[in-house]
Amino acid sequence: MKSVTRLQHAVKKRQYNNASLETSGPTVCARRTRILSLISNCGHINEMKITAKNDCVGVNWQAVSETLKSVGMAYHEPEKHRKAFEASHTKVFLYNADKLVGFGRALSDGAYQAAVYDCAVAVEYQGKGLGRMLMENILSRLQDCNVILYASPGKEGFYEKLDFRKMKTGMAKFTKSESMQQRGFTE
Repeated sequence: MKSVTRLQHAVKKRQYNNASLETSGPTVCARRTRILSLISNCGHINEMKITAKNDCVGVNWQAVSETLKSVGMAYHEPEKHRKAFEASHTKVFLYNADKLVGFGRALSDGAYQAAVYDCAVAVEYQGKGLGRMLMENILSRLQDCNVILYASPGKEGFYEKLDFRKMKTGMAKFTKSESMQQRGFTE
């Protein structure tokens, strides 16, 4: 119980180290599963065995495309998502057993600038702490960077809880500018 209490406290303060989710191997996988089981017991993730992967090996790109579509985000053909994730500095995939339930990525120079893209959690897994887990894993790999993102309209509050703030000078040039304006991303 002492471990659970410490983890609950750390999770609440958002200061636990996600670095243990970034590597692989049998010992690390066991530790990762144990950490996530403790989080589950704390009530943040309801009885799931969530694992995180930081590489693109074995990803179901059709599921990535379908998840983005189902949550109302921009989506493309699976091969285009594969290309984007593989070219990214940081990528995170969350699995419940063998099912892909969330993912996200970041572009970065690795020195002081980064941008987060394509963060999504499957509809049936939303509200269980996975979005926070996903973002904290990404941010842990961008610690010395200024990080920007654009949130789906209505999701700004989620990112504000992670210490993101609205920018006054943000600008964008979208390939589908009319669609982005209709969806509330631009003026």
